[in-house]
Amino acid sequence: VTGITLSVEQKALAEERVAKEGLTSLITFEVVDYRTFARRKENRGRFDRVISCEMIEAVGHEHLGEFFWAVEQVLNHSGVLVMEAITTPESRYETYIRTTDFINTVIFPGGFCPSLHALVDASYKWSTLTLEHI
Repeated sequence: VTGITLSVEQKALAEERVAKEGLTSLITFEVVDYRTFARRKENRGRFDRVISCEMIEAVGHEHLGEFFWAVEQVLNHSGVLVMEAITTPESRYETYIRTTDFINTVIFPGGFCPSLHALVDASYKWSTLTLEHI
């Protein structure tokens, strides 16, 4: 298992928890941008699963496609992406991406909550990943 993050503090806490459970030989963490990680030749097709938990909110509307491209690069042919995301209703999305609200100023400063359609559209345009379950 390999975990990536942009937070030195998050990495340190994760490593501490893994060590406490005696799993350091099975789980590693790295501070690296997901796009950089995906561009490394040694990571191409290396993983059978990618788990993304509330990470997409930090990606931004303009980089959704890059996210799905990066995931596809590291997944093997039968690999699966499991993604958890806080979404915005379709009816408000176009207005939402051009305005600020409580969520993108207080809860996730500078972040955003994509719509389901925006996620699926970006995935289909930038990768061969397909939606199987919601």
